[in-house]
Amino acid sequence: MRDTDAPNAVEVAAAPELATLALLAAALDMAETVLLAAHPELNDLEHAARNGPLPVCVFLADSILRLGAGTAAALESYRRAVLPPPGEREIFDVASIDF
Repeated sequence: MRDTDAPNAVEVAAAPELATLALLAAALDMAETVLLAAHPELNDLEHAARNGPLPVCVFLADSILRLGAGTAAALESYRRAVLPPPGEREIFDVASIDF
């Protein structure tokens, strides 16, 4: 969610799944932050590997980061696919909803 904000009410009304997908994007951001904090050698694996063998968890963390980046890109592509461009979005009148 670094590149985009959480969906607003109009977007959720148009595509309710975006709310849950925004949570997934936030979890991916947090996973990246904590994995990089736990394993700073992920910033330069080649250099770190020259200093000796790395624990398996470092390679698994790297795999999680790569998969997370791909998932984040897919989430953003999905969001763009289900929502019309900002200038073409329908105005949602909250007062018209019967509660």
